[in-house]
Amino acid sequence: MNISCELRNATTPAFLPVGIFLFFTLKPFYFWDSGLPQVSDIILMATIMQTFVSALHDRRHLLPDADVSRLAILLAYYATVINLIAMLLTNGDTGFLFSSAYLTYNVVALVWILLALRQYATTVTYSMVAGILAGLAIQVVIILAAGGLSGARATGSFNNPNQLGYYALLCAALLLAAPRIAAVSNFAIGVGLVLSALTVVASLSKAAILATCILLLGLAVAGPAGSGRPHNRLRTGTLLFGACAIAVGPRLAWLKNHPLVQTVTDRFNASEDDGSLGSRGYSRILLHPEHWIFGAGEGGFDRFGSEIEIHSTLGNLMMSYGAIGILLFLGILAFTVKRSGLAGMYITASMLAYGMTHNGVRNTFLWILVGFLASGLLSSASDRQHHHDPASDHADPHRPQPSPAPPLRAVRGTPQAGGEQGVRRGTHVRPHHSGGPR
Repeated sequence: MNISCELRNATTPAFLPVGIFLFFTLKPFYFWDSGLPQVSDIILMATIMQTFVSALHDRRHLLPDADVSRLAILLAYYATVINLIAMLLTNGDTGFLFSSAYLTYNVVALVWILLALRQYATTVTYSMVAGILAGLAIQVVIILAAGGLSGARATGSFNNPNQLGYYALLCAALLLAAPRIAAVSNFAIGVGLVLSALTVVASLSKAAILATCILLLGLAVAGPAGSGRPHNRLRTGTLLFGACAIAVGPRLAWLKNHPLVQTVTDRFNASEDDGSLGSRGYSRILLHPEHWIFGAGEGGFDRFGSEIEIHSTLGNLMMSYGAIGILLFLGILAFTVKRSGLAGMYITASMLAYGMTHNGVRNTFLWILVGFLASGLLSSASDRQHHHDPASDHADPHRPQPSPAPPLRAVRGTPQAGGEQGVRRGTHVRPHHSGGPR
């Protein structure tokens, strides 16, 4: 993966790769109180503004992958309307406005990543991978320096262990989604997965550990998103490592007696109440059927005899925005799975598994992950040639057949793309050029 070559691409705005790298590296760090925009968010907003400004000359790029973008924008608009109504009914509780602001920010990030991938797919992907690896490496160093992997729940630079576990889970999912857009080496993915797994285990988050197991199982069966023959070795390596761990691991006394392993085992064997559906607030949905259709708004939880939200992604969406809101969100995920196939299915399943006991919808990484999986782009012509598997052209109905057309091609029903990906051997295409709809 030649990151330095991509970062010097003359067609790419200078701040774009730097902004993306810094966002993914600094995302785990809280310089101010939780709930406030952090340095990484400020960097991302500046990057988003630059990307949209650079795309103003071609308005067809301003709403990429319109099916996903429109559903996401509609969700943000609907949530804002519901929250404004709820705020008026609760004597001006401003917490509803913050909830709408978070969701709108994440929807803007989703539309931005779809747009950025249309114009600078390779640079965006490689900068993201580099930032993820740097961020994970820093977290592992912090964990080890604080005496992590010794049985206590690590927090890294986060405020609590569950945040750390969810961050590492999302990093692993993004690494597995990246090969769908650009050629990412097995080494980079493998190193990232090892760092992610160490971080997840150190957090001792049961939900994150189970969701990571789903990711690794999916990797062993289906490989990364958009994978071809070069990634078969990664899939085989995952299978062999898993088989050896199952066969040999229980026989190693030092591993069985390690404090971290014992703590993980004790956490899963303990009959704790915090993992039950009732303790996560699901009963609130059943007790208030009047909010099943339109939702109660996201805030003012004291109305329901509690000061906290439902600890569930889908549960919180259902209670806050009703059937309308949750159907819009599920529609976005449906396009994600449809576009990315089996890999998108197991990656999405892992996110929903974690979301059974935690509300993960506010994390911007989740929406960027959706963008990578739902984008209508495929790898460039050189990437497809490098990964080419004759059987894969017939197995994936959304993968275009090779042709002399522009090397970066769109999934059926979406506009063709140009930009930095519009370059192939011996042929140079003007940056940001976009062809007509297919």
